[in-house]
Amino acid sequence: RVTTRLAREVYRLTAITTNVEAGWYLGLDDEKVYRIDREMLEELFAQRLIPPPAAVNISVDEVSYLKYHRYLTNVIDTDIKKVVWNGQGRKAEVLDKYYEGIGKENCEKIESVALDGARTYISSTSQYAVKALIVCDKFHVIQKLNMAVDTVRRQELRKARVAEQDDVVEMMNCRQRFILLKNKANLTEKQAEHLKRLCEINEPIYKAMLLKDSFQEVYMQGNEEAARVCLKAWIQQALS
Repeated sequence: RVTTRLAREVYRLTAITTNVEAGWYLGLDDEKVYRIDREMLEELFAQRLIPPPAAVNISVDEVSYLKYHRYLTNVIDTDIKKVVWNGQGRKAEVLDKYYEGIGKENCEKIESVALDGARTYISSTSQYAVKALIVCDKFHVIQKLNMAVDTVRRQELRKARVAEQDDVVEMMNCRQRFILLKNKANLTEKQAEHLKRLCEINEPIYKAMLLKDSFQEVYMQGNEEAARVCLKAWIQQALS
């Protein structure tokens, strides 16, 4: 039996050179180097077979492949920022398999689950991770806000076409839509001027952009209570 220190040194050297050269460097015959290296690999492999502790803070999201015709559900441990599970499809039954796999006890230990807002994921999580706080992640919240702004743009574009307001139609057509969806800080001077002019001549778009931008303040609050107050104020503004 060799020392742990020697075994690790053999393992390190055999990763970058041959058994013969590693043995020459350490004063061992290549057969012994082979046995030590094999034992280290078997030990490391056995460690990898031990499942890691179930995550307590997770994020669930779908990814598409094969030109968006197939989907995978990914579960990410947000504490270590690694994918810990995935399953084919995006239905509730797919995520059910993850929760069933980690067992009821581990499900009860889950503290938070960040989702994209899909009802299938919310349904599955509500059924299994009953103590978890369900959170709609920021990326998808901003995505929903952008979708709402684009809906207003399309509505106002239709009105402008009916009214034969060609200058307004030109400012709101599909080629210009990305200006409404882009972060203001990333706009060029010309794009910023275009947006300013559009907001001046169309009140619904102005209000939609104002709501989209002001929602960011919710994420800038220093604590939960302040964020709640900010969110309630935003809702009142949106409903007014």
